[in-house]
Amino acid sequence: MIDKNSWRCSLCSFNGSFGVVDTIGQHVRGGLHIQARRNKATGGIYGSQMTIQSSFSKGVMSGMAEYLPSFIPKPIDIPRVVLNSYYQKNVCHGFYKYTVLVGDEMVDVRPLLNDLNSGKEWYPDPNYKRIVVSSIGETVHIEGTFRHRDCDVIFCNKCPLIPSCQDFRKRADRLRTMSIARGERKCEQGPSWGVLQRNELIDSCREWQARCHDATDQVYLLNVALARANKSRDYFSTKLQSVLREGSLPEIAELFRRASDVGAFQERPILYKLLTDVVSNLLSVHRNGGLGNGKRYHPSTIKLFEVLQNFGGSATHNFISKNLLGPALNTMRSNFRKHGFVHSIGVNESTFLYMSKVLKSCKDKLGISGPIPFECAEDETKCIELATWNRRLDTIDGFSGFKISSDHQSHECMFDMKPLASTWDSIKDAFETLQVGTMCRVLVANPLVAGLPRLVYCLFSTCN
Repeated sequence: MIDKNSWRCSLCSFNGSFGVVDTIGQHVRGGLHIQARRNKATGGIYGSQMTIQSSFSKGVMSGMAEYLPSFIPKPIDIPRVVLNSYYQKNVCHGFYKYTVLVGDEMVDVRPLLNDLNSGKEWYPDPNYKRIVVSSIGETVHIEGTFRHRDCDVIFCNKCPLIPSCQDFRKRADRLRTMSIARGERKCEQGPSWGVLQRNELIDSCREWQARCHDATDQVYLLNVALARANKSRDYFSTKLQSVLREGSLPEIAELFRRASDVGAFQERPILYKLLTDVVSNLLSVHRNGGLGNGKRYHPSTIKLFEVLQNFGGSATHNFISKNLLGPALNTMRSNFRKHGFVHSIGVNESTFLYMSKVLKSCKDKLGISGPIPFECAEDETKCIELATWNRRLDTIDGFSGFKISSDHQSHECMFDMKPLASTWDSIKDAFETLQVGTMCRVLVANPLVAGLPRLVYCLFSTCN
């Protein structure tokens, strides 16, 4: 009873109240109270009440019963004290015998506990410390052990086999044959980090730390020199800008003279010749009253403007030529046409003569003499189906052969079809009897020597 109006069951902690209905009688006959009585009788909740086997195990502990010799109990049914004793007796402590027989000698393998690289099937555990009693009753102090990667923990038969592992025996044999004890030799250039011990790595790190300090001092000195060089650069840059703004020609000439004295133009002969041409042509234009007569250029300057016209375009060439007194655009175009080579359709002798000149120039530049091997290659690509007039040769290019061959069976591609365009009848006859090519075939000569260019020796149309 809690008070005069309510009550609580001491078995199942159910709270009820007094009233007209007999609530206490209903509770005692109810399922909740009956379940609580069962739990109290069995010593636990109904879902996990003791089995016959666990009850028998309690009887074995109290000495009232005993197991048959052939009976093996489950771990859950064995008392905790018995299990702890069982585990302590049969737990695996790894391989902690610090001497191994290698050849005819016993080798102390304790230095291997400090190896940073573990073996393929084993690994060192230098922090494992235990005091165990051996099977013959001796007390053994374990200060580090070797464990197998697949250790079974209980009744392990793999850790005792660690000395038979190939990499473990190799390290033990290295311990036996080396002349200086591990951890005492200096870390010279050559040994791998994987074979060094902890003490060796510490010594090596200290040595490299000292080298890093020296390198830091060198970096500081270099940074000081760099700061001075940057300051000097800023000073001369500011001075040069002020000179250019003032337009003082003597000072500009003095700067060029200094650059020439220190050899700044030796590796830039094209720039030197370009500046020389600009100054000399400026004087020539002034003498001729602003006209461009009498301007002269070095061959390197002409090639420079030629490249500028081909790759930069006419507008870029005109802009730079007007400001630097360069050659005219028409002059550059005419010069390019004069020195350039135009491929003709088919195999031509002029193509091979031009190839020989290009290869001779490249061989002389690379210092190559004598014959060189070549590899010929061919390829085709789709092109516009079109026949055009060749103004230079007065022929029609683009035909790949007769529409119907001489045997009146099929079309055959030919690479020497260059009909004349001199009369209307010849042009009309060409388009009526010849097939316009849809593909372009290129034959290339590849010299099998590094540095020599690949050259096209034949170009003609085909219909594949």
